[in-house]
Parts: sequence; C-alpha cells; structure tokens
Amino acid sequence: MSKLAVIRLVAAVALLSAAISAILAAGFASPAAASPAGWSSGTLIDPIAEELTSVSCPTASFCIAVDYSGNAFTYNGNSWSSHSIGTGDKLLSVSCPTASFCAAVDYNGNALTYNGSSWSSPDQIDPGLADLDEIDGWLSSVSCPTASFCTAVDSVGYGFTYDGKSWSSPDEVDSGVIEANDMNTLAYGTAVPGQLQAVSCASGNFCAAVDTYGDVMTYNGALWSSPAGIDQNGLNSVSCPTASFCVALDGSGRALTYNGSSWSKPISVDPKGGGLGSVSCPSASFCVALDGSGKALTYNGSSWSKPVSVDANKGGLGLVSCPSARFCAALDGNGYAFTYSPPAASKTILKLSVAKVAYGHEQVEHLSVTVSPQDSRTTPTGKVTIKASTTMLSVIKLKAGKGSCSLSARRLKAGTYSLVATYGGSANFKGSTSAKETLIVAK
Repeated sequence: MSKLAVIRLVAAVALLSAAISAILAAGFASPAAASPAGWSSGTLIDPIAEELTSVSCPTASFCIAVDYSGNAFTYNGNSWSSHSIGTGDKLLSVSCPTASFCAAVDYNGNALTYNGSSWSSPDQIDPGLADLDEIDGWLSSVSCPTASFCTAVDSVGYGFTYDGKSWSSPDEVDSGVIEANDMNTLAYGTAVPGQLQAVSCASGNFCAAVDTYGDVMTYNGALWSSPAGIDQNGLNSVSCPTASFCVALDGSGRALTYNGSSWSKPISVDPKGGGLGSVSCPSASFCVALDGSGKALTYNGSSWSKPVSVDANKGGLGLVSCPSARFCAALDGNGYAFTYSPPAASKTILKLSVAKVAYGHEQVEHLSVTVSPQDSRTTPTGKVTIKASTTMLSVIKLKAGKGSCSLSARRLKAGTYSLVATYGGSANFKGSTSAKETLIVAK
C-alpha cells in the first residue's frame, strides 16, 4: 500500500471513530418528555437506536430524514412515515431544496436523487482514485440549494458537484497539513487529506465546507479556496443561507459567524452541552443549534440564547433543519424527531353589550372576548382575564377561541371604568391585550 493510501486510511479511520463516538455519546433513552414552548415532545420514528443520520426540510410541511440502514422517513406537516429506499446502503446525508427534489449520499460513495415520489438507483460518484492502491472515503455531507446544483464532500477531502443531470469528477477541496508529531513516519508539513465534516451551499456560486482540523473552504462556482484555519478545535457543522452569512460550530460549544469576507473569532455559546453538533440558518437573523445533551439554542442575528432542554432524556440532539424561523425539525440519537414552531402572535378583542349600566344592575352587562391567531395556525386556547384597572372582574376559559361572562350586581361602584382583557398565551401562542373599552356605572 502506498504512503498516500496509508494517510487516507488513517484519516478515514479517525473520522469514522469520531462519528461513532458522537453517536454513542447520545446514549439510550425512554420517550422524550414535554419540551419548552415552541418545541414538540419527541416522536419515535426510527426504533433502531443510533441510526438517524440526517434531515432536510424545504418547507414546514415536508421533511425527509435518512438513516444508516438505507431508510427514508417523510414528514407531511403532521406525522412521519417510513419507507426503505431499497439499496441497503448506509445513508449519511440528505438535502432537499424542494419537496420534489432531494439528494442523498452514503458511506459507499453513492449518490441518490428523489423526484417527489421515488428514489433513483445509487450512482457511485466517489469510487476512489484508481491510479494508486488507495482506499476511498465515504461521502459525509451534501447540500443542494436548487434542484440543478448540489455539492457533496467526502471524508478524505474531495468535493463533487451536481448540475441537475450528473455528478462531476472528484475535486480536491481539503489537502490539510500534517501537524508536528502526527503520524511519526511523515515529515511536518506533509499534505494529508482533510476530514470534511459538512458543506452548505447558499447558491451555485457559494458554498462553505468545514473539517475536523478547524479549517473552512469556500467555493465560488468554479474553484475551492485553500483551507483557512478559523478554529483550533474541529468544526462539526456549517450553515450558509446567503453568500454573506454563515455560522459554523465546533465540538467545544463555540460558534463562529461569517460576514461575506471574514470569520469571527469563536465565541463560547454552550460550554456545558457536550459539544455543538448541528446548525441550521434559514436567514442571517435566525439559526438553531443543537448539542449533545439534548439542548437547543437560537440565534437572533446578534446573539445566542441560553441552551434550553428539548430532549429531556438527553438523547443527544445532533441533526436539525429549519426552512424558516417558523419551523424546524430535529433528530436525536435514539430515533426521535422533534419539531419547533415558536409561539405565534395573537389578537384579543373585548366587547361590551352596553356602554352604561345602573349601579346594582351590572349583571345586564355581558362581556365577550375573542382571541384569534395572527397566522394560519389552530385556534388559541387558554384563559383571558378581564380587569377594570386593578379590579379583577372575571377569568374566562376559551372555547374555540371565544368566551363570555356577565358582571355581578354591585361589582363596581358608580363611576367610569376602562375594561381590558388580557390573554395569557399558551405553548403555541403569545399573550395579547385588548384595547380599552369604557364602561359607565351610573348612580
């Protein structure tokens, strides 16, 4: 076996070992408990633990997840269904720019495409170089911003592009550089294959790939840049919604952002989470990142939130896809899927049956409230409190978004009052307050 083959073998084994360790760290768990506002409780979609490897959601009503046994799982906006792609290959990554096109890659160097109803046969795009007795790596990540352009990267530093019909030949993306005291038989400065972990493409003219050395490489539509070291730790994930914004994560709970010309220094956002494993940014003002302890963080364009527990049993959240700030799907190491849909805005309306009542006869006043969603979601549930200044008048439990009550006699002294209805919110809706309504209680 040639020296380069040995180098490739060492690099490949190292990356596979890291991947297996990350999966095993997720552990085994019972069904997930209820999660914070915005996140669903876990739904078991893949009963074979430690199998799920990737998820991609072009919309809130369509996602595809894949696993290590060659199965695909489809989400229709309400529930997940499963089916075997039929190849038996170890699927490692999937990317769907639309519900009618996806590309997936596997451990054996194959790529497959989905047309909205069925998957193609495997196409071996990464057979390894034939001029030496080298081993080939596995395809570790794929990103498709459109149905006519995809980029896939492998575990030994090569990239491949798809033009809507066929895949290109291998293109060296990440040569890497051996560090002092590494691989004792090799001299310092020897080029070795980079262990590419992830790739994200905003368009056919911009992609970013990251590796286990802490390097990033960018693609301009024709060529890849040389590796640039941006983190002393290995990078696990990258997401680029545009050519002027990316987020990358490392295994020490740190995040980096790209502004179109340079990368920020790593900042610690989750030091106790067991390492950040996946990030998805539908825009420069919203990202979701997941860690190995079952927590999620969100980014608002300037800062990161504190980690919140999503998978209470610490199933090791490692995969996420967000088509918008209104929806994300996440997977853990135990075969559970979670969805994120932040509380939506609500509108509360208070109506009085009459504007003036006689003292002692306030019971003729009929108060009605309506709480409506400010998007297409289901009707708000919960309670509405009605007050006259600081005086509590009633607490109404909503039914179909509505409720009503009557005042009791002598509930208010003679005078003029401003009545306000306040909806307290729910897991799916933010609270809201009605406009003031004037009630006169006459002597």
